[in-house]
Amino acid sequence: MAMTLAALKAEFEAWYKPLLGTTFDADGAYPGQCVDLIHRAGKDLHGHPSTWGNGDALADALIRERGYARVSVSSKWQMGDVVSKWTGYYGGHVYLVLEDLGSSVRYIDLNGAGSADDPAGPVTVRTATKKNIIAVARPPRYVGATAAPAPPPAVTAASVLAAGGLANVPALLAAQAATGVPLHIAAAFVEQESQGQNVYGGDPGGIFSTTPRTAVTRENYLVFLSRLLRADGTWTGVTSNGVGPMQLTYWTIHRDARRAGVDLSDPTANITWGLTLVRGYLGGSSSQAAVQLAATRYNAGPEQTTVNWYGLEVWEKAEAWRVKLAGTTTTDPGGETVIVPEQPGVDPGPMPPSPPTVDGSPAPLPPQTDPGARPVLADFQAREVTPLPAITPGPVVQTPSLVSKPGVRVYMRGAWWFPTEWKVSWDQGVPGPDQSPWGTGMTAATGEVTLVAVPTPLVMRDGLNPFRDEVPQEGEPVLMEITKDGTLTWTRIFTGVVDDTAGVVGEREIRVGITDGVGSLDKAVSVPPRNFRHPSPIDGHRYMSIGSHASSVTAEIAPVGGFRATPAPHPTATIVSAPMLGTAWAEVGTLEDSTTMVAKSPTSTTPSDSPEYVRTSWGLTVANLWARYRPRLGAGTSGRMNQSKAIRAFVAPVKDMPAFVELWWRSSSIMLTVDWRGITVETQDGWLDNGFRNVLYGRTRALTEDEKAKGFELVAWIGSDRSLSISVDGAVTTHKLFPSYTREMNGTNLSQVRITTWPGGTLLGGVQVYSTEDRSVIEPFTRNLILDVNPKEALFGVPAIEDRTALEVLREKAEKCLSTIWVDEYGRLWEVARTRMDARPSRRTLTRRDVLPGTGWLIGKASVFSAVEGTWQQPSASQNRMSSGYGTTVWESSSDSIRPQDTWEDKAAPAAGIDWISVDRSPLKLSLATVPQVNAGIGTTLAGTTRQTDGDGKVQEGVPSVTWYNATIERESSVSYPIEVRYRPPESVVALLQLAAQDLPDLSAAAKGKGLVLRARARQVWRDFSTARPKSTGNRTVDRTYKHDGGWWIQSPVVMDDTLVRLAQQFAQPLAALDGLELADIDPTIRRADTITLDRDGFLTPQRVVGLQWEGGRGGVRQILAVRQIRP
Repeated sequence: MAMTLAALKAEFEAWYKPLLGTTFDADGAYPGQCVDLIHRAGKDLHGHPSTWGNGDALADALIRERGYARVSVSSKWQMGDVVSKWTGYYGGHVYLVLEDLGSSVRYIDLNGAGSADDPAGPVTVRTATKKNIIAVARPPRYVGATAAPAPPPAVTAASVLAAGGLANVPALLAAQAATGVPLHIAAAFVEQESQGQNVYGGDPGGIFSTTPRTAVTRENYLVFLSRLLRADGTWTGVTSNGVGPMQLTYWTIHRDARRAGVDLSDPTANITWGLTLVRGYLGGSSSQAAVQLAATRYNAGPEQTTVNWYGLEVWEKAEAWRVKLAGTTTTDPGGETVIVPEQPGVDPGPMPPSPPTVDGSPAPLPPQTDPGARPVLADFQAREVTPLPAITPGPVVQTPSLVSKPGVRVYMRGAWWFPTEWKVSWDQGVPGPDQSPWGTGMTAATGEVTLVAVPTPLVMRDGLNPFRDEVPQEGEPVLMEITKDGTLTWTRIFTGVVDDTAGVVGEREIRVGITDGVGSLDKAVSVPPRNFRHPSPIDGHRYMSIGSHASSVTAEIAPVGGFRATPAPHPTATIVSAPMLGTAWAEVGTLEDSTTMVAKSPTSTTPSDSPEYVRTSWGLTVANLWARYRPRLGAGTSGRMNQSKAIRAFVAPVKDMPAFVELWWRSSSIMLTVDWRGITVETQDGWLDNGFRNVLYGRTRALTEDEKAKGFELVAWIGSDRSLSISVDGAVTTHKLFPSYTREMNGTNLSQVRITTWPGGTLLGGVQVYSTEDRSVIEPFTRNLILDVNPKEALFGVPAIEDRTALEVLREKAEKCLSTIWVDEYGRLWEVARTRMDARPSRRTLTRRDVLPGTGWLIGKASVFSAVEGTWQQPSASQNRMSSGYGTTVWESSSDSIRPQDTWEDKAAPAAGIDWISVDRSPLKLSLATVPQVNAGIGTTLAGTTRQTDGDGKVQEGVPSVTWYNATIERESSVSYPIEVRYRPPESVVALLQLAAQDLPDLSAAAKGKGLVLRARARQVWRDFSTARPKSTGNRTVDRTYKHDGGWWIQSPVVMDDTLVRLAQQFAQPLAALDGLELADIDPTIRRADTITLDRDGFLTPQRVVGLQWEGGRGGVRQILAVRQIRP
């Protein structure tokens, strides 16, 4: 029988009050630690020995090892409960509850004023807020304690669920424990769908729908699948039906379950699969809004944004179940007793470790499955062409009553100048043939300025002199600002440089041509080919899931023009740089391994083994990823801790799930963790039996709620003198010295840098690791590449980009993806996806009184089509995916003869539409000793045949000595590999680059006849795809089809479908353009690419600013816009 609360209180008070003011050692380890109080309570009150664990882990250990019940952090605690919390310092803290005060708690603890390194404080009664709580554990004797002297027996959740009319309750409880969906929500879904019964639904025309509530069996479910799906998993077109307790209906659910080997006729598997979907829709929240929307999406599809009747009903049922289940008990899969709280919430669990293998790296997912050469995507429903949503008009600005006094100033050569005449213009071109505002190539802003210094400097008393005053040089920086109110407020309208016409120095003025930063992108770039299942550079390792997003290419080539979304690596001090901008690919260092952390189903844009793409404040990052990098250790850098290390990263808004950056030696590591507890840096060595790392020392910098909510830039300096400082957006905290580093850290080189991010967890970007004592190498960063992207634009490969400029590549991307790319007034390069561009609000409404009469409208009638269709490309990679090696033949030499002292030359290059990934440029020469390796077909090989005529005229054939010949294979680029074979035998021994010798009997037939064989880790071939049928625009006045070529920039059918829908919306009717809209009163807040609204006699139309011209002189300042209507 459970204790009464009165008896519990009497027992506990009689135990703890004599201990107040004392210090003791209960476990024989270290005296006066916080855990000693818990160990003594366990021995004195509950009859069990000490339990291993630091303060922050002890409550979990008691639940796991001593049968304590887990109490929700968000529920009411009672006297005697054990509470583990995180304090920001190594080991955390643990205490015993005296009284729950709501948002705070009264408790007793030991060492409450000290730390693990420096104990201080006897047993004391304290009061504190409930913050950073990790776990709460209730001793078994105290479970069910009530105020009544004769409490009723504990009620189980199973009995309450069964009494509430639900069938298959054990299956529901098992599925709830497996998925973590709060029990009251899980029960609500099961009740709503089927009352828990394992039956078929009644969808009209569905399989097994003619007989109401037919029981689901293994046998009839196999019949159901045979009618619904073909052998290859495609849909037969037969109407599906709800199956089982969760009434799983959509055909792709059954296809995915069949592929995963899950039997949805089993109630437990059925409910688990359904609750997994629910968990994804909930997104970690159990609020009313989250439950209602999750239920709506479960019922009507994941694209729903408005709550329907189903969502409302599920929420009502969930609330009813919450009340019924409060205080009941369940048993989790590990045998722990769990008390269902009155207000279930998402409790933060202990920090999860990376699942270890022999070397501590995560096991591959899946472990032994070759996924094939091309991506496997989920099916999607083609979209209908519907009108674009209306854009809310911007505010109408009242014309000022006082006449403004506009002015312009130009900053050049360290001083402000005031031009007498000036003009700056920028124009995307109207009307474009695709009516796109704009999705066309980038253009530069250009202009001319006549400068005069005011006041005249002393050196100019006699005027400017071209022989004394330097003529403006191409590339000199120029800024231009404008004011409406004289000199009170200045607004930037141009950032650029002197153009290639340079300038002219006159007696009192300088005339100069200017241009913006677009020209800086007119430089050649080189991008190596990549595949989303990229071969590892390490022999024997499985393929890497690196991730690949269209904007990762932008981020890779834009730095040639000086544009970056993340900081540039230092040329010597940076040993690893992983921007994480849509890919795990390294900027500095070598990516050796990369895999998804949590298995997931494929979507219509990403395969199951790809990471996830998430928009962030710095543009984009990859989530659900574990990546390992080999650092670049060069002159001036050391891999040992005799030189300080620094970790720099951008951190997105902090979530419960952590992000890790780990500096790894052989078994020792320095781990940086960012999560709700704060920023923790730990030294670690080896693994514990429970799979967690063995932590030696740890230091934590707590985060404010504002820092957690907004994200920040992080720099952690780990000193060679064992010091630690952590900077959050420039605010530096200094922490206690680490007592020591391990022998490995001091004596061996850093071998790996590891980055881990979890789905739905804290995200990182711009990760850099430095090795240096010079802290000035980490310079302040100002972002000048702004990525506003669509996460759906995943790529499955990137072809080799050679002999092209960054400007050409970016213009091509804009046209293929309909994205908008331009350099703004501050000199920043923008890339905005079409979906994001369409979502831009209108900045302002211009009426007739705001503009001057000007040129008329232009209409491109030729840009109207009746239908649109598209083509795109997808790569297929030939490689040894499960065991990387140079096993793909990409080139073979011709059968040329080589005479003594000759050098044979050729150049290997992939054909159009083919990429070679990681070519082996170290040929193995054929001999008797190397025959087994050559027969294995791995690696580049060099072979030949010698032919020699003896004195009797007999021709002898043999294999050249390995000392006679050699080959050098260079790499000019990803598409050019010059080859030299040098032949230095005795005189008269002629050789052929062809193997046909008879004295190698063990040589395989496949190798004979070959000479130089060039192999790579992968060969990527690009395949063309096209839409099955045109998509109608709805215009019946013309009969012509527009063909959009997405090239390799669009690689999935769903992205092409979205693109065609957007084009069909554009091409339905002519869209007007106006090239000469002059404002009556200038407005510097109207900028390039803005959305504005034109009000012509009450007819409001959204417009994109596709051209902007500023000019001025003695006649004043003029602002002239070119606009293009956004939608019909």
